[in-house]
Order: sequence, then C-alpha cells, then structure tokens
Amino acid sequence: MELLKEVIKILKKEPNVKTIKEPVIIVGDIHGQYYDMIHMFEKVVDARNLSATNMLFLGDYVDRGNYSIEVCIFLFSLKIQYPNNIILLRGNHESRAMTEHFTFREEVLRKYDDDESVYE
Repeated sequence: MELLKEVIKILKKEPNVKTIKEPVIIVGDIHGQYYDMIHMFEKVVDARNLSATNMLFLGDYVDRGNYSIEVCIFLFSLKIQYPNNIILLRGNHESRAMTEHFTFREEVLRKYDDDESVYE
C-alpha cells in the first residue's frame, strides 16, 4: 500500500501531455507476463545506466497473465526511482470494467486474502 501511495503522488503531479527525450524504449501490452517483461528488460535496457534511459510503457499491464501484481510492483518501483525517465500510460485494461471482466481483480483478491481494499 505504501508503494501505491508513493507512485500515486508522483503520477498526480505529471501533466496529461509529456515530452520524452530520445532515445526512448517503448513497451506495450505486458498483460501480466512478468517473466517476459523481465526478459525484455534484460535484453534492451542497460541496468547500469537506468538514469539515462527513457522508457515509455503504453499500458495494458494487467489481466490475462498470472503476474499482473508483480508487473505493477516492478513498474511502480521504477517510476518511483526514476520519475523523469519512466512514463506509464494507462491502457484500457487499467479500468474497473476490464479488470473485473478479465483476471486482475481475481488475482488481487487471491493474493491478498480477499482484501477488497487492496483492489480498490
């Protein structure tokens, strides 16, 4: 919950339109595939120089895969550590209608002992 509070503070300060300096790595549609995301990250990102790496994530972080929470934790941690270099857009799967229809809500409730407040 502390991680969520911290990332929300950062995201609320950002403008609706943001300029990103080149070069930029663009990543889309992770859909809860944590290990695929980590594999991609290891292949294209120089972890020794993250502060000089601009990354744009196009949304659809959750649903379908089994590790949506882990994807969010990783991306939120990156955003907190590198707020100016990590851009997180909201995809259509980051809406209540989609997360209730697909698997994210179920995953949260399963992993957090049916604690509805975590999902909210």
